[in-house]
Amino acid sequence: MGMRNYYKILFLLVTAVSSVAYSAGTGINVPSIDDLHEFGENIEASIENGNSAYFNQCFHHREFLKRSIDESNNAYAEGFREGFIKHFDIGTVLVDEIYSNGTYSFHKAYYTDGKAKMLFRLMTNEGINYHEFEVQIIDEKMKIVDAYIFLAAEYLSEMVNRLYIANMPVKYCSESDLIKQAEYKELESIKVFFGENKSAKAYREWKKLDPEYKSLKEYQVLGIQLAAHTNEEKFLEHYVEFRNNLNDTKGKYLLPVEGLMAYGYYKESLECIDSLDKCLGKDPMLNLWRANIFYNLNDYEKAAGYYNIIIETYPEYEFTYFTLLGIYIEEKKYDKATSLLEKMTFTFNRYKEDFQEILVEYPDFLHSAEYTEWLKQ
Repeated sequence: MGMRNYYKILFLLVTAVSSVAYSAGTGINVPSIDDLHEFGENIEASIENGNSAYFNQCFHHREFLKRSIDESNNAYAEGFREGFIKHFDIGTVLVDEIYSNGTYSFHKAYYTDGKAKMLFRLMTNEGINYHEFEVQIIDEKMKIVDAYIFLAAEYLSEMVNRLYIANMPVKYCSESDLIKQAEYKELESIKVFFGENKSAKAYREWKKLDPEYKSLKEYQVLGIQLAAHTNEEKFLEHYVEFRNNLNDTKGKYLLPVEGLMAYGYYKESLECIDSLDKCLGKDPMLNLWRANIFYNLNDYEKAAGYYNIIIETYPEYEFTYFTLLGIYIEEKKYDKATSLLEKMTFTFNRYKEDFQEILVEYPDFLHSAEYTEWLKQ
C-alpha cells in the first residue's frame, strides 16, 4: 500500500451479518470458527460485489464507541456519537479503493486471548495492508467491535479516540486532554505537508518535535513513512529508531518493508517479511515480495520459484504470469515460456494471438522453434 494514501486506508474496515451458532468453550458472545469463516467469506463477497451498505451495517457502532471515547454525556460527546453513526460509510471507501484491480480477501479466523478474530488482506496498486477484526455476538448477530490496522500499527478505536480529543472544546477538556490536543495539533500540521507531497518539509518538521512526542507510536509510524520518502540516509536512521521503539507492535514488520526494498536493503526486507508472515500465520501472497527481491538480486531461479507458488495459490492474478514469463524468456527457457502461455490461454480465456502485442519486446522468442510450434498446436 502506498504510504501517501495511508491515512485514507486506515479507515478501510468491514464485517457482515450471518446466522450465529454458539460454540462451547469460547464464551457466550464469541462465535465459532466455522461461523467466523462463513462471516469472512460473506464479507469478501460483499466487497467484491460493491455492496458497501452490507459492509457498513455490520459494524456495531455503539459497542465500538464505548472503546473509542469516554462515557461523558455532555453536548460534545453526544454530538460526536451521533455524527459518527450518521456518517459511518467506510464501506464505500473500501469498495472504491479496490474498484480498479484491488482485492479484499478473507485470510483466516482464530482466537486470541479468548477473543474471536478475523484477518483480511487489502491489495491495491499501492501495495498491501492487513486488517484484524475482533468479532462478538451481539443481539444474536456477529458484529465487529474493533479492528487493528497493520499499516497504522494501531486499533481503529485509538484513531477515533484521537479524533474525539483533538476536536473537543476546551471547556470539556481535562488537563491530560489539553496536553494531547497540543500533541495532535503538531501531528496534523505535519500530515498536511505529507498530503501535499512535501515529504522533505514534513520530515524536517517531524525532526523538530519534542523527543517525548517522537517516542509515541503514532509519531513513530508517521516518521518511518516520511523518512521513506526523503532519502536513504534519513530512512535508515529512522528505521533503527522505529524498530527499537515499536518492539511490541504487530504492524512494525509491515511498515518499513516498502522503504527497505526501495533503498535496496533486501536482507532486512526479507527479515521483516518473514516476521510478518509468522505473525499472520503464513500468507502465500507475501511470496510476491520475496519474488521481487530475488529478481532484483538477479537470482531468477528463486524468483521464478516464488512466482510459481503465487500462481498455484492465486491463479487469478494475471500480472504474476507476465513477470514469470519475462524471466523464462530472458533466461531463454522457451519451453517453460510456451507452457506458461498455454496455461494463461486457459486460465484467462485468451486467444494465442492476444499475447503478440506484449511479446514484440522479445523478437528472439517470437522467432524461436518453441514459440512457432506452440502457435501451430
